[in-house]
Amino acid sequence: GFIVGSHMKIGPDHGARLGLVASAQAATAALERQDGERAASIFSAMAQKGDARAAHTIGVMNLDGKLLPRSPRLAYRWFYVAWTLGDSEGLNGLGVLLRDGVGTDKDITLAYGAFALASAAGTAAARERAATNADRLAPELGDPERRKLVCMTLERFNEELEQRLAASGGPIGKSRMQQGERRLGTIVPAIGDAASCA
Repeated sequence: GFIVGSHMKIGPDHGARLGLVASAQAATAALERQDGERAASIFSAMAQKGDARAAHTIGVMNLDGKLLPRSPRLAYRWFYVAWTLGDSEGLNGLGVLLRDGVGTDKDITLAYGAFALASAAGTAAARERAATNADRLAPELGDPERRKLVCMTLERFNEELEQRLAASGGPIGKSRMQQGERRLGTIVPAIGDAASCA
């Protein structure tokens, strides 16, 4: 545990942050020991407390199969959790799985939407990766697919992602994201002009 001087005022939010730091250190130590099960257990607890990067890390671990048994379906689930917690890397991971039909059915329209949304948020490196993925996939989209995305609300986009989770079995939590009626074409104008949506 941490020893804190009596002069320091530590509220619940500070205590929670210290707990996440300690958890991250323990998970990193488990990774260094090649103990994937222990690392995943710690990252899972962190994700349940709202740590999006922890959820993304478990998704990567499930996808690459180095420290955990390879499970693209679980990778999809953890990338979705990361996205619902606000991590654009999780959304980019979902896009890759949707594009390639790994862990879920192939859907280039949703994949492009995931890449486009991820290219509008996150770190510069994350935005660049997602934009590159979107640019590479764009030529495969026809006008009907592009129009579907332009006019799709964020709420509907997330519902489609959730339907794929439900199809893979097991319970899922509800997204914590503010969804609303914003259209993807309004959020990411590069997808197309949302003014024509009815």
